[in-house]
Amino acid sequence: MAEVRFSEKLQTFLRDSSIPLSFADASRPDCPLIEVNPAFEALTGYSRDDVIGRNCRFLQADLDNEIARDDIRSAIANGTDVQVILRNRQADGTPFENLLFMYHLKVSRSRSLFMGSQFRLDAKDAAGLIDRAQSRAVLLDEGIGRVFAETARLRTENRRRLAQSVGGVVRAHLNAGA
Repeated sequence: MAEVRFSEKLQTFLRDSSIPLSFADASRPDCPLIEVNPAFEALTGYSRDDVIGRNCRFLQADLDNEIARDDIRSAIANGTDVQVILRNRQADGTPFENLLFMYHLKVSRSRSLFMGSQFRLDAKDAAGLIDRAQSRAVLLDEGIGRVFAETARLRTENRRRLAQSVGGVVRAHLNAGA
């Protein structure tokens, strides 16, 4: 199968982006990574050469992410976008919470890529997201719990919009063949 060729303009955009980005080829068995940018390398501690050809699940190592994995498998099978939180490990073994946005990119009739936009969640983000999820079943405590939950929600929404913008730029370049 022919390699996907990113235009020089798109390669420059990816290289200069401060958002960790990865591209996986859904048309190949096990959906291997075909490209990552320097921000991805900085986030994970893995070099491009370490990850190309591997499925991104290696970042999860021994961590439990079964629900998120099911959501990702479903998105790949259905060619849809997905947003999940995963526990990943950096190259040095340090675990981190990864807010992942995956976007389906149709390259040709028989070729699909998935672009991942990764964001490290800090402790406040993770706590706020957990609080927000729990608030569906029980009311949050008064005061600081609501502030953290709203702050985390706004950060997540801003990251989602940023990831969608990057996805739009990449889609436009791939569709135009620029």
